[in-house]
Amino acid sequence: ETINNGGKEYHVSISGSDENDGFEKSPFRTISAASIMAQPGDSIIVHWGIYRESINPPRGGNSDGERIVYKAAKGEKVVITGSEQITGWEELENETWVVKLPNTFFGDFNPYSDLIKGDWFQASQAYHTGAVYVNGHWLKQASLKSILIGNNDVGVDSRRDLMNVELLRVPDFNTVYATDVSSQSSSATVIKLSDGKSCLGPVKGGDRLVFENVDFRKGANSLILSTGSPVGGGFVEVRKGTADGELLCQIDAGLTAEWTHFQSFKGKLNQTLSGKQTIVLIFKERPLPPFKADDAGFWFAEVDEDFTTIWAQFKKVNPNEALVEINVRQSVFYPKETGRDYITVSGFTLEQAATPWSPPTAEQIGLIGTNWSKGWIIENNLIRYSTCTGITLGKHGDEFDNTHDYYRSIEEGLKNGWSRDNIGGHLVRNNHILNCGQAGIVGSLGAAFSTIIGNEVHDIRKNH
Repeated sequence: ETINNGGKEYHVSISGSDENDGFEKSPFRTISAASIMAQPGDSIIVHWGIYRESINPPRGGNSDGERIVYKAAKGEKVVITGSEQITGWEELENETWVVKLPNTFFGDFNPYSDLIKGDWFQASQAYHTGAVYVNGHWLKQASLKSILIGNNDVGVDSRRDLMNVELLRVPDFNTVYATDVSSQSSSATVIKLSDGKSCLGPVKGGDRLVFENVDFRKGANSLILSTGSPVGGGFVEVRKGTADGELLCQIDAGLTAEWTHFQSFKGKLNQTLSGKQTIVLIFKERPLPPFKADDAGFWFAEVDEDFTTIWAQFKKVNPNEALVEINVRQSVFYPKETGRDYITVSGFTLEQAATPWSPPTAEQIGLIGTNWSKGWIIENNLIRYSTCTGITLGKHGDEFDNTHDYYRSIEEGLKNGWSRDNIGGHLVRNNHILNCGQAGIVGSLGAAFSTIIGNEVHDIRKNH
């Protein structure tokens, strides 16, 4: 266990008061109040309960032996959450309920107007960092129309409709061209679009592309297709002449992460081709598993000048009698300033935060994160339900965030003290991390010299 010797020990309890002195017999009510008092060498012991706050540690420790330690009391379940409980839901139809909240409820950060965006993120619909939870589990973001449809006769096809994916529509192409590729693929033909773009996507099952006058190399026996995969993964049929023509090959197009953009898929032609040919690409999806009656419901939100309105589908649950929560805070434990060194966070349940997308070219804000600091220990925590990332050990933020220039990120990192003496060297161990929309643990530059060991990470980017 990590604990300091000789420092003060502050206590926090849901029965305490921030007017107290914070010692064992007169504990603080909030962890944030204790963080203001704690100095290097001190420990903060948090007792049983749910703490709805975001801790912004105002300082760190001086060394590995003189830390500031945040620790759940032994044997007590301590939850720190970025959500608030919501009541006052009004029932509509098809298990759909609605609640209207003044925007002042959210303060200066409203997750329901905060889009997930940034370098390497590309989605076929708008997603927000907000979330709705029922009895601790999040619902899925969808359209208002899909929520009002309810459960009636929901099958594979209508389930995809429920998600209201606004796909990029395939324009009409008259001609395309084929170009030679490297000598390693001298017998292959690469399909590119006539406007010079090298990729297309995303597409959905049933979409077709007709390529006229593709000039195949003499003796070509394979085809490389630069394209986005069908939504949900799938395959591409390549047919000769028409959509009903001879099947030349079938190219597997597995599900790719949205931030990796597009990939090239290579298929072996059934016959050797040469000269100008017309081919038709038919995108097909692998069927989704059947919609289950006990699957999580959906939510949708609209934000106007004064109010945030949230519609949610609660299946066989009265939200005014259940625990229903919504994201209101961007993180749970994250210093707003860099250089908060030698902090230990141990033994907590950290959950439900409206975290932003964390590419390697931007400040990486996690449910818990170190923000360009040194020597943290993050251990024995349950970390779950982060819109994007669970633990972040990444870079500082600056005016070059999300400029898609990783080399500049490295240069700016060096200017901002990126070295073994100042940055990284964290210990992340024995945490259980699940239900995060982007990654369980992420760190660009700021994770240097760190040790990450014994963590269980699963259910990342799943069902959300």
